Amino acid sequence: MAARLLRNLGRQLLDSKETATIEEALWEMKWLISKLSTSKTSTLDDTYHTLPLLQPSLRLANKSRFSLLSQTLDVLSPASHQKLSVWVYQRARLHKPLQYILGTQPFAELDIKLRRPTLIPRWETEEWSIRVVDTIRNKHLTKTSSLEPLNIIDMCSGTGCISLTLARHLGTQTRGSAFTKNPCRVLGLDVDKRAIQLSQINARRNGIGWDRVSFQQIDLMGKDVSPSGILQLFETSFPSSHPLKGGGIDYIVSNPPYIPHHEYVELDQSVKDWEDQKALLGAGADGLGFYDVIARLAIKLLKRCVPTGAEARERVFLEIGGNQAYPVQDILMQAWICRN
Repeated sequence: MAARLLRNLGRQLLDSKETATIEEALWEMKWLISKLSTSKTSTLDDTYHTLPLLQPSLRLANKSRFSLLSQTLDVLSPASHQKLSVWVYQRARLHKPLQYILGTQPFAELDIKLRRPTLIPRWETEEWSIRVVDTIRNKHLTKTSSLEPLNIIDMCSGTGCISLTLARHLGTQTRGSAFTKNPCRVLGLDVDKRAIQLSQINARRNGIGWDRVSFQQIDLMGKDVSPSGILQLFETSFPSSHPLKGGGIDYIVSNPPYIPHHEYVELDQSVKDWEDQKALLGAGADGLGFYDVIARLAIKLLKRCVPTGAEARERVFLEIGGNQAYPVQDILMQAWICRN
C-alpha cells in the first residue's frame, strides 16, 4: 500500500511540472516524509544521501531511494498518509512552495521559520550571506583590536535570515588560539509587519538576543525616511549598548526587490501565487529603483571616518540580479559610494 501511495503521489508531482525529474520528485517526497516521521528523520536523511554512492547507476539509486521512502512510509499511520496526500495536493495542484509546507528551512547553520507570504530564502542568498560574513571577518575583525560593536543595517530583512546570519557568525572571532568578543549589532528593516513578526520569531528560535539583533518596520521608499531617522532608530533599538561611534554604521547589507516587471510575469506560479510581490518586484521599469534609495541613504549612514572611495565600496553589500552588476555599480558611483 505504501509503495502504491508513494508512486501515485510522485506521479502527481511530476505531472504538475513542479518537479522536472524523478530525482527531484523523490527529493521532495523525502522532505515531506521526514516531516511526518521526525523520530526517523536523521536515519532517513543519512541513508538517503549515501544511496547514490552505493549504486552503479542513477536508475538503481532512484530505485533504492524509492524503496527506502516506501519502507519509512509503511510504518506511519493512515492519518500520516492522509496528511502526506494533502501536502502533495497543495504542492502539485495549488503550487504551494515546498518550504511553506515544511514550515522551516536551514540557512547558514540557522533554522529559519517560514510563513506565507514572506519571501522564501534562496540558496543563492545563503551563499551570498556566508561570503559577506567571511569578507567582513577578514576586512574588519582580523584587522582591529577594538572591542567596539560592529554595527550593521540589513535593509529589506524579510525572514531575518541575513541579519541573523551576521549576528550569529560575527559575534565572536578567533585570534590565535583565544576567543575574543567583538559584539555585532544588526538592525533589520522591512516594510511588512508580518515579516518583522516572523523575523522576531526566528531570532528567538535561534537563541539570538535583542542586544545583538533587532527588527523594525519602516518603508524605506517613503518620502519621510531620512538617514538621521534611521540612525536614531538604530540607537533606540539597542538602548543599553554602546552609542554609535564615528557618527554612523559600519556596514549596510541588502537583498532588495530587484526583479523587473517583464521578468516577474514569467516567474513560476508557485512564486507569483504564494510569495509577497513587494519582496520581489523591483521599482521602476528596470527594477533598480531600490538601489537608488540604498545609495542615497548609505552615503549618509556610513561612519564619517569611511571615505567615499574603495573603502566605502567595501562597506555596502548588495544582492543583485544576474545582469544588474554594471547598472547597480553606476548607481553607486553616482552616489559617490564607489567613486575612486
